[in-house]
Amino acid sequence: MFGCSNISELTQLLSKLPEDAADYVHGTRIKKRNEIVNNVLDYMINDFRNPEVSLGSVSQKFHLNSSYLSRIFKQEMGQGFTDYLLKLRIDEAVKLMNETNWKAYQIAEKVGIKDPYYFSHRFKKVTGVSIQEYKRTSQD
Repeated sequence: MFGCSNISELTQLLSKLPEDAADYVHGTRIKKRNEIVNNVLDYMINDFRNPEVSLGSVSQKFHLNSSYLSRIFKQEMGQGFTDYLLKLRIDEAVKLMNETNWKAYQIAEKVGIKDPYYFSHRFKKVTGVSIQEYKRTSQD
């Protein structure tokens, strides 16, 4: 403001001020949103094996509204919270299937899924093959 040499420059500067303030606030919100999602991702990656991990439990842990967390997670990650959590669990299940001879229900428990039927159904949906088909093809 003090660097303006005439009224025209001052008017131009003041007219741009609301736009600059809005850009600053928007940038701050995006930065905060990125930080929240990064913290949630770190938590999920470390604790996805816990069957209690869900959108609701993570929202409570981070003191967020679950709808808000769901929305910003999808904006940042390009997929929903629940889908991402399921993918983490199924990826770990595939790894365990390749490394162990455990039964499907044992693997389900190890990756945080209590219901073996649900695990089997979700496994097929994510991988495109049933557990039995996967085991058969991975042994060949």
